[in-house]
Amino acid sequence: MKILNRFAAACILLVAGCTQTSSLSYTKNDEGYSIKQGDKPVLFFQVAPKAINGKFERSGYVHPLYDWEGNELTQDGPKDHPHHRGIFWAWHQVLWKGQQIGDSWVSDKIRFVPGDNSIETQEKALVLHSELNWLADSIDAEDKSIIREKVAIRVNEATDTYRLVDFSITLFALKDSIALGGSNDIKGYGGFSTRWKLPEDLEFFSADSVLQPRETAVTGAPWIIFNGTFNGTEKQSIALFCKAAYPGPEQSWILRGPKDLSMQNALFPGRVAVIISKDGLTLRYRLVIQKTPLPVETIKNLYNEYQKEAAF
Repeated sequence: MKILNRFAAACILLVAGCTQTSSLSYTKNDEGYSIKQGDKPVLFFQVAPKAINGKFERSGYVHPLYDWEGNELTQDGPKDHPHHRGIFWAWHQVLWKGQQIGDSWVSDKIRFVPGDNSIETQEKALVLHSELNWLADSIDAEDKSIIREKVAIRVNEATDTYRLVDFSITLFALKDSIALGGSNDIKGYGGFSTRWKLPEDLEFFSADSVLQPRETAVTGAPWIIFNGTFNGTEKQSIALFCKAAYPGPEQSWILRGPKDLSMQNALFPGRVAVIISKDGLTLRYRLVIQKTPLPVETIKNLYNEYQKEAAF
């Protein structure tokens, strides 16, 4: 009878469109995937194309990302920069044969068409798999496909002190001589970006230094800590790790203080565009969402462990 009861409960979960592994579970709707741990939301992944007041249509990004208590950490379509969207990756320069054909940062002449998406269950993690086809409406060709994007996001079951969320982003060129680059100015911003809710006491730490925001990029370690009172009155911290073999021992960051409302960006590749291979270019990152701010030495150790981990 107990076995039958368990079987019936499993059937109810499947009918409800909810799948669970350990304390992690997910649901899917027409917009995308929602992941929870226990009764607390972890993140939502936007699959369906979404526009802000009919502009800046985008797809394939995380918003909201939640803190330990289920409060939102990110913003989507803020008034100051309506093209910003939670945790996202995008580039101003989208080139074909050396010519600008669109701008994926603001979705200008670039459309994102969702492909296959699914969730893989692991013992203590869920891995979300998503595909996007980038179309450039400006090119004079019957097939306007230029890039196939394959993303894997691994949400790990939280420990007592932190949760790890891993990103693996692979871009495949679908035509010869496709290139991506950051903004074509002294800032050069583009790549993996976070649009946080911006507390007035927001600070940035990298290695043993406090990084001061400025108009152009600042150089630090390939990991950074965002620290501030994102929700309520308690200090919170999120760390962002960049995976070797890029960028190397140092990383350029675009950082904006709480009064300069904007995103935070781990630059790749910068102002000078790079050719995207048909065999694929993979970029990897990890977010460490902390229950309470961890010591810097602990973050360093977690970063070093991350560098030793195999790709997922």
